[in-house]
Amino acid sequence: MDFLNFVIGLHKELGVNIPEADYPKLATLDGCVEYLQSAREAS
Repeated sequence: MDFLNFVIGLHKELGVNIPEADYPKLATLDGCVEYLQSAREAS
């Protein structure tokens, strides 16, 4: 449940939609940074 709250918090703060299929990419801090950078560049 904590991870889901983390994903919801990212969505609220950064406005990035994170599909459930991409959750494994957020398993590490480096993975989170890479994923969020690419997601924000794409939008």
